[in-house]
Amino acid sequence: MRNRLVRVYGALAAGALAAGAQTAAGAAPTLGEALDSTNLVWSTGGATPWFGQTSHQSDGMDAAQSGPLGDNQSNWIETTVTGPGLLYFSWRVSCDEGWDYLRFEIGATERATLTGEPDWERVSVEVPAGSQTLRWSYTKDAIAYSGLDAGWVDLIVFVPQAGRPPTIDVPPQSQAVFAGQRATFTVGVGGSEPFAYQWQAYGQTQ
Repeated sequence: MRNRLVRVYGALAAGALAAGAQTAAGAAPTLGEALDSTNLVWSTGGATPWFGQTSHQSDGMDAAQSGPLGDNQSNWIETTVTGPGLLYFSWRVSCDEGWDYLRFEIGATERATLTGEPDWERVSVEVPAGSQTLRWSYTKDAIAYSGLDAGWVDLIVFVPQAGRPPTIDVPPQSQAVFAGQRATFTVGVGGSEPFAYQWQAYGQTQ
């Protein structure tokens, strides 16, 4: 059984981190500034809000941090983008390994998780086509506190892709027919429309 006395120190640490969110000039960075993505619209929710701070970051400037949580609570930040595209971000967590988690989701699909005491990690994710909600959430269990009991996200970059290059997913199959008969070939393709097709026979494009 884990020692619940850890909870006292974790709660104090989380509170101190929240209190230290302001910069030396007295103004805390906004979420967009902390995430280096002021071009996106950000929202935060859950038991407590995320906030911008300068004490823990991957770029030497600032990052977004989850607010202090109680047992069985969670909080999140999210934005909406239009895919397809590539998403890049850095993140870190300091928590009770295997019990508390920092998660990243696209819509209702979990794409990545962190737990324990990892260092900053750089992540790249493909975002599918259409309107997509990107969410980072920190979730606590009901047993104990450990580490700084928080998650951080930094350096978010979304690169839209106007189209994916064409690929042949199902190649045409060879056929044997009698002279004078018609041979019909089909092919399965991927990528972004529109598509154009060319065939070669006897070294010539048809």
